[in-house]
Order: sequence, then C-alpha cells, then structure tokens
Amino acid sequence: MATGLPKPDGIPDNWIERDTDTHGGREYINPDNPNDRVRVMPGDPHSLYPSQRQPYVIDQNGGYRDVNGNLIPGSGPRPGGAYPLRALRVSEIDVELTAHESVASQLRRWWFCRVSELSDIGLQRRTWLDIANRNPHWSYIEFIESYPDHDQLLDALKQGWLTAAEFEILSELGRILDSHTAPAGNHYDNAAVLDDPAWHSVVRAAERARQQLLSMTTDQDEREMLLGTA
Repeated sequence: MATGLPKPDGIPDNWIERDTDTHGGREYINPDNPNDRVRVMPGDPHSLYPSQRQPYVIDQNGGYRDVNGNLIPGSGPRPGGAYPLRALRVSEIDVELTAHESVASQLRRWWFCRVSELSDIGLQRRTWLDIANRNPHWSYIEFIESYPDHDQLLDALKQGWLTAAEFEILSELGRILDSHTAPAGNHYDNAAVLDDPAWHSVVRAAERARQQLLSMTTDQDEREMLLGTA
C-alpha cells in the first residue's frame, strides 16, 4: 500500500497533522477552524475497485483530486481547476461561498447528506461495488473519513450552527461509526463490509439518526439531503 505521500505545499506549519481513522492517510487541520482541513489518502494499488487504486486528496471544498491536483470528475461539490499535489496551496482552494449560502447551511447539508448515505445500504451496494465507478467517495473508507469528527461537531455547536439535540444525534452516530472495524482490518474490501452484521448495525443507527433529524428540521434543502432526493 502506498505511503509517504507529500504534504501539500501552502499548508501552514501550525496546522495540526494527524493520521486518518483508516490506514495510511494524513489530515491537516486549521487549529483555529476544525472545519478547515485537507486530507491525503494513499489508495491501494491492489484494490478491486479502480477508484481506490491511486492516491488522492480531499481539498477544503470537499472535492476529490488526483495526484496531479485535477478534480476527479463527478466527485466534488463544485468544479475547479488543477492543483498539483506538491503545489496545492491553501489560498488557492479556500472555501468559496455563494452570496446566499452560509458556512452553517453548507455544513449542515453536507453532514445531513452523510447521515442519509450511511443509512442506505442499497445505495452503498450500488456504488461501492461498481467497478466502473471512478469517484473515491463511494467507498467504505470515504463514508468513514467524510463523516464529521467530534471537534467539527463541537465547533458547530459553539457557533450555533447545530442545536444541542442535533449535536447529540450526530455525535452518537459518530461514536457508533468509530466503533466499527472493517473485517480482517481491510478498509478497502467494500464487499466484506457490506456483508458484515456489525456494519448492518451501523446502517440501522444511521437510519434512526436520519429519522430523528427529519423530525426536527423544516428546511427544504436539509430535508432533501436527509431524504436522498437532492
């Protein structure tokens, strides 16, 4: 498995650097804003799934980029230019917001979408096992890594972007997600995860969280994310 990927240029020296939850990746986090981060993943050249064979970067917009910095088609929330991995500069890929969107609304929609995806094992089977797929997001690894961690949720609570009840729902699902271990420790074996009874328990927990959030939000965009109709 590939290791030793370079730190993208332009990331400040004071940013927190840590291992990812799944094997081999590195994450770089702004100490003043836990939702401002860049992640580098190694890939596995022996993976059955082409989307997982090469290293890739998750930029500050949540877009997936190849080792040359090119946005992987169909993988990012918005189109972007090319940023080579060794020359990836934070100032060039900083989060861009449209005039009518706030950071809070974007994060809430993204996080609610993560809950919906985790709750839908049919979606997981269709996308994770599709060998024609080239989008790294559709994998066990990215469903684990793209879910907000405790620091992100706590910051959102402090900022008033989440209610206390929403924070507890998302945090509890995060704890359940963190407790799951891929069969045989192989995070790249999507089929084994999908057959794992412990993963089925995670999916059921995500469905409970989805239903709870649906009972709380009246925002149409957020409801569409939770319903998977966006």
